Amino acid sequence: MKKVYYKTDSRSFTNAYKFWEHINTSDESFHFYLYDEEFDKADWTTEPTESFDDLCSKRAKMIREKYDYVRIWYSAGRDSHHILTTFLKNNLRVDELIIMDWSIMKRFESDAIIAYETALKTFSEYNQSLPMISVLKPTKDDFDQYFCKDWYFKYGGYGCNMNFNLNHYPSIIEANIQGLGLRKNHCEVFGFEKCKIHYENGFYFQMNDKNFNQGLGNADNLEWFYLTGDMPELAIKQCHLLVNYMEDKQISNIYTIKSFQENSVNYDQFANVLNRGPMISNQTGGGVNKTFGLYPNLYKEIWNIAFTENWEAKTNYLEMLTTFSIQHKYWQEENKSFAGVPTKRYYLT
Repeated sequence: MKKVYYKTDSRSFTNAYKFWEHINTSDESFHFYLYDEEFDKADWTTEPTESFDDLCSKRAKMIREKYDYVRIWYSAGRDSHHILTTFLKNNLRVDELIIMDWSIMKRFESDAIIAYETALKTFSEYNQSLPMISVLKPTKDDFDQYFCKDWYFKYGGYGCNMNFNLNHYPSIIEANIQGLGLRKNHCEVFGFEKCKIHYENGFYFQMNDKNFNQGLGNADNLEWFYLTGDMPELAIKQCHLLVNYMEDKQISNIYTIKSFQENSVNYDQFANVLNRGPMISNQTGGGVNKTFGLYPNLYKEIWNIAFTENWEAKTNYLEMLTTFSIQHKYWQEENKSFAGVPTKRYYLT
């Protein structure tokens, strides 16, 4: 992705493994470069006067004008549904929806159905023509294709949660899972990301790669809708919505602030503060499956099948775990994951 990468004193990386490997053998400082040039020039202390919805409308129009073919990755979740309705209420064409069917895992068995039926209903409500809808249901062949030999070196989207799941979306495209294919001047629109704020001598914005590692990739046609250097004010607006909420509730405790933004119990309220609109269903928009880190039991249905049938993907995944356990020294037991790489701080108050 343009202007989104791991940055050290001497090098830049789009691949997390190669980045950590370099850090392990150097004393260089590092951070996650997130539109630094554009964000450095922006005024983060002043809340944009335009409403959040107006900014989102401008963002959708910007994407539609930039590309001939717009493909939205849709789950009927709080972000992707808000993006879809933003396009439709502004009479902007959507060329394709991608829906992931994770029914191989029981906790996700109804998600794709909810997303598909919601898409049909939403296009009808806005009197818009239904676009192509592609439903991807990962199979053994897809896992073997994705978890290929040295797969963690191949994809820019390889992040740091290490779960045995095919859930780094730009990498699904890179691996050409189920022949997704490319279109002339097309883009992939992802619902990344809800901004995160923190408190230390005032409120400030800062993210880390854990917040959006599922959306990292090598291609330059990846569009994060809410977090973009093309429109810093959209990120700034989200931050001030959160600051306004915290100040109204007189919250400045760092643990309470973190819990509000990262605890699945608070997800509905968090999404409402950020004006994402009401949830379509508790299953897809209530935060019931919001987790990150190395939690293998969450993917036991896939793993049990892969182990029993001796998938090639299983062998390559185990090799990756061994490689990381030997070479990595940035483990966070609290999160069952590797340490996040922070972006710059931008103070809001």
